[in-house]
Amino acid sequence: MRFHRSDSPQPGAAYPISWPVLAGLLVLLGTGALPAFGADGADPPSYWRYRGCIHVHTRFSDGSGTMEQVTDAAQKAGLEFVVITDHNTLDAAKEGGERYWGNLLVLVGTEVSTDAGHVLALDVPPTFTWPDRQPQHVIDAINQSGGFGILAHPMSRSWLWTDWSVHGYRGIEVINLAGLIDDDLRSAIHGHANPFAIPRMLRIIRRYKRDPRSLLASISADMVPAERGKWDELLKSSPPMVGSAGVDAHARMLVLGKGYKVPTYQESFETVQVTVLTDKPLAHSIAQDRDLIFDAVRAGRLYMVYTRPALAPRFSFTATSGGMQATLGQELQLNGTARFQVQAPDHPHPLIRLLQDGKEIAAVEGAKLEWEAKAPGVYRAEVYAADDAKRLLKPAKPGKMPRLGPLIDKEKRGLRPWVFSNPIYLK
Repeated sequence: MRFHRSDSPQPGAAYPISWPVLAGLLVLLGTGALPAFGADGADPPSYWRYRGCIHVHTRFSDGSGTMEQVTDAAQKAGLEFVVITDHNTLDAAKEGGERYWGNLLVLVGTEVSTDAGHVLALDVPPTFTWPDRQPQHVIDAINQSGGFGILAHPMSRSWLWTDWSVHGYRGIEVINLAGLIDDDLRSAIHGHANPFAIPRMLRIIRRYKRDPRSLLASISADMVPAERGKWDELLKSSPPMVGSAGVDAHARMLVLGKGYKVPTYQESFETVQVTVLTDKPLAHSIAQDRDLIFDAVRAGRLYMVYTRPALAPRFSFTATSGGMQATLGQELQLNGTARFQVQAPDHPHPLIRLLQDGKEIAAVEGAKLEWEAKAPGVYRAEVYAADDAKRLLKPAKPGKMPRLGPLIDKEKRGLRPWVFSNPIYLK
């Protein structure tokens, strides 16, 4: 399966389009997104890509911004959708916030507090309620309402998820921007400072005032090993487990009792995003488009992007076996061998790794990786971006691939996480 460019930094941008979708041109001109295609000679489904942010808080709970301020920031960041998830309330939906704000699709869920941690309840109706704080009861209520649950920041030290015996949730946040702020700073903010935390906090504040983009780029260079490890563990033993990225945007930070709009909504939206693949183009219809976005998230047809190194509109991850094809979140029946292909052409120096059941099996320093697999498993791709063109991977011995894992484990300076795919399940 080969993907053509299907996303644009700003809605309405035009790109060359192939004949298979010429019939849909009039619709696409209204959406600003172009479809992703299958392999030459095949007739697979097409997918359209949309950039957005999930896990956003407003004044309906503990965020600093109104709906107008949040949506304005999202449009300035070039997003095509956002998902509001205020704490324990769906008032944003009840007040008519779930709609199109200009060209921006705004969807509403809620972040439910349980005795084990927080759950994002997505695709639930405005009337959704839950019986108590017991985590399994909350997850069951989400499912019974027709929605699905994503465990929020499950490995964060400040908001750790503590009950892994629960079942029925659909996925976990592999990336949470708020959780990437280091624990010393966060403990200082909340009044539990150690002697080293406050000086560190003041240095970070001074750096933020000088260059907020640089600071956020530094914060988002975290390799999130605990989150990735937990996700791989769950992928081995659970039904298909979606990995998601949350901005957890509040635009509100308390320092010594005073609130600051740090980082701003726009800064958060420009740091962590998801790109979803929908099976139809958005039509500016809230009823249809709500289903398209949530169905894509539920199915794991999304990839996570740290956008400070670069946007990733042309990233693709596909597999082919026996004439059948699969992409993000999909299953593929193994027929002899399967050919995996990862493409990441939107950065001048990408490094790609392919993982099977959480273990790296191939890596390449370049914009394209191809690999022939002979065994079933859960396959996912990660892409890192190097700050300069200096070669980082050592040449491999004959018959062996170089390894990116040792560089990641060392959190090598100048190597930044960029794109994390959802898996392809080879059966």
